[in-house]
Amino acid sequence: MIRAGKVNLSERDLNAIRTAREWRNLITHYEFEFSTPTIKSVFSILLGFYLEFNRNQLQQNIEMNLPTDLWSQAIKINAYFEELRSRAVKRIEEENIDKQELWIRKICNADTIVVHDIGNINSLYAVCYTCGYNEDTVYCAKCIGPFYFSDLELIHVNILEDERLEYVCRDCFESLVTFDHVQPFDRS
Repeated sequence: MIRAGKVNLSERDLNAIRTAREWRNLITHYEFEFSTPTIKSVFSILLGFYLEFNRNQLQQNIEMNLPTDLWSQAIKINAYFEELRSRAVKRIEEENIDKQELWIRKICNADTIVVHDIGNINSLYAVCYTCGYNEDTVYCAKCIGPFYFSDLELIHVNILEDERLEYVCRDCFESLVTFDHVQPFDRS
């Protein structure tokens, strides 16, 4: 539990706030193309946070003020997400996937991302079993950790006569670009 002013926020609340911020940024910068399951799952997360926050922090029951048909649609969307998540958890169990190996989807906030080995030495493939999102994952050339491809930085390395491009995570990028032989790759 984290206290911000007179408001107590759980880790789940903070995740919902982060999700809202990420979606706002994606929409603001016109960088969104998401599936219906993703949009409904995000709506479900944000609605849950909004209702709980109003009830616990402001002592208001928002659902009592919504028109019945609107509240009914919100409940259906929430049930849809819960059904998707339930089926994802069942599939993970059926495939005997270790829960320690699951990733959390940044957008739908479900811990049902499964990373598959696609036979390439440097590359994996991540799929959210809840919303269907998928993305290549690549190992950081420095720390060797797996990361979403979109979360990596491309660098130009020039050591003696060995010149190459490498993908590194943002933490490694920050520590590497201080060296003369490493430069951010200019894609222009």
